[in-house]
Amino acid sequence: MNNLIFLIGLSYVVVVALLIAVFIYSKAPIWAKFSLLAISGAMFTLHSSTLINLLGWPVNQELPAKFVILSSHVNEPIKSEQYSGKIYLWLTEIEGTEPQRRPRAYTLEYSKTLHSQIEQTNKRRKKGIVQLGEASLIDNKIAKTSSLTTANATQLISIYDLPDPALPEK
Repeated sequence: MNNLIFLIGLSYVVVVALLIAVFIYSKAPIWAKFSLLAISGAMFTLHSSTLINLLGWPVNQELPAKFVILSSHVNEPIKSEQYSGKIYLWLTEIEGTEPQRRPRAYTLEYSKTLHSQIEQTNKRRKKGIVQLGEASLIDNKIAKTSSLTTANATQLISIYDLPDPALPEK
């Protein structure tokens, strides 16, 4: 992994060296040169900000519609440090009836109700009960009246046990 990060950094250096060469030796108008620098700077910023999502850190994105909870961790808020708290979930998305092969780590804003729901989920997982979850998009009117847990401003999260399989009749 460290070699990949080194190679990405090296690619930045190569591109900057090429930009400097174009800036010095090109006979293009000065506005075109500065435009090229501005566009490449914006692309560097965009690339480096999206690269974090590829390095294995938890992403701050909407949860998938259906998922299996593999693990979780809660960092409670600390008022003295003005830390609002985070909830980390490691999930496998369910597509159709099968879970995907690759899990993904997500980070959510802390809420007391989600924290208590995650604690119950952890207890059930320790007993060997697979925990499923569903996330749905909401608007603020539904969030105020819903009994489901609000994880963030745009999603409701519901966590439940994997139902027993229906066996065929003999």
